[in-house]
Amino acid sequence: QGATGPTGATGATGATGAAGADGQDGADGAAATISVGTVTTGAAGSSASVTNSGTSSAATFDFSIPRGATGATGATGATGAAGADGADGAAATISVGTVTTGAAGSSATVTNSGTSSAATFDFSIPRGATGATGPTGATGAAGADGADGSDGAAATISVGTVTTGAAGSNATVTNSGSSSAATFDFTIPRGATGATGPAGADGADGADGATGPTGPTGATGATGAGVPSGGSANQVLLKHTSTDYDTLWSTKGFVPTGGTYGYVLEKQSATDFDSAWTYKGFLPSGGSQGQFLKKTSAYNYDAHWTSIGTLPQGGSTAQVLTKVGTSDFDCQWQTPSSGGLTGSTDQLATAWVNFNGQGTVTIRDSYNISSITDGGVGRYRANFTTAMSNNNYCSVAGGKYDTGGGSGAVSPTIRRESANTSYVGVRCTNLATSGFYDAIEVSVVVFGGT
Repeated sequence: QGATGPTGATGATGATGAAGADGQDGADGAAATISVGTVTTGAAGSSASVTNSGTSSAATFDFSIPRGATGATGATGATGAAGADGADGAAATISVGTVTTGAAGSSATVTNSGTSSAATFDFSIPRGATGATGPTGATGAAGADGADGSDGAAATISVGTVTTGAAGSNATVTNSGSSSAATFDFTIPRGATGATGPAGADGADGADGATGPTGPTGATGATGAGVPSGGSANQVLLKHTSTDYDTLWSTKGFVPTGGTYGYVLEKQSATDFDSAWTYKGFLPSGGSQGQFLKKTSAYNYDAHWTSIGTLPQGGSTAQVLTKVGTSDFDCQWQTPSSGGLTGSTDQLATAWVNFNGQGTVTIRDSYNISSITDGGVGRYRANFTTAMSNNNYCSVAGGKYDTGGGSGAVSPTIRRESANTSYVGVRCTNLATSGFYDAIEVSVVVFGGT
């Protein structure tokens, strides 16, 4: 590589290229030094500070870190070993001194003739009032002494309030009642404060000091590779190899021009991007409600709208669609009767049943038959679910002697009695013995009666 030529004039700013690879690190500058100077504990609540008492290249940081606020009292630690017993303090004492009976009508009093820590209460309780004088005896010989007068009302004493006074104050007793119904209110001083409890846990550490100054910025690295020059309109930037920034301009196919409304883009060959606009058919326009799309010929997409017949409108629950004429789609909704359809000329069975006549009679399948009545050997009644409208119906019976390979024959017949709108009777005869016989299978079909 030749020597670098002189720098040309600055051109117009080009588009920002992709980020270049990091340049090589510049040579290390002289390292600045940092040392810790003084560390002072400031008052709680004051601001932390860091000052540089050195120079910008040989910094000496002096820290002032405020004391943390007193933390909440920590949980009480485990009890330490018991210390030696201290000398017992003097306990305050209360004792009763004198109790004096005062004059009737005087006030009750309590006085402390002791001290605040050794109280001696002297009580003076008034005497009761003198009773009334007894009646004067008759003059003459001295009579017996009269009865004593009734006692006066006795004074009462009760305890009122008991208050804890300040440590070192005097104990007091006051009468908040009367002289004859005294209520003593006591104030007893609190004991001296106990020994100081264990010290609480240390408070939270103070905030970290300020971050030191940022070091000098390294030299800028060389510019990395950018977008390659050249290229033409509509080309795209293509990754050429796995090497970083190895790209080139390339044409990779576009949608062909032309085409009209309704055409689709169709692949023409195995070659990449070889496609063309082509017509692939659409639904025909027009058509009306209820029509179907019908294939008109063998050609692709050749179809048209046509009427294929629709169900008649109306109808109600449980009705059926009945053909009523020879024309296509000539049908209507009708309500079925007992097995037949209105207008069907009774061509359908109005009742039928297949049942096992041996042992416990069991219906295998049926229509409009509610149950079978067992009237004895070879005798049955097939009961209609919905009764017939008249007795002019046609009934047919048949059956099997045995479902296996055994020999024999049975002849189920309709019972010889007048027709009944509620049931039809059946008799089964063993042809070998001419007696009644319970057949393994009996079938009955009824037409008409509607």
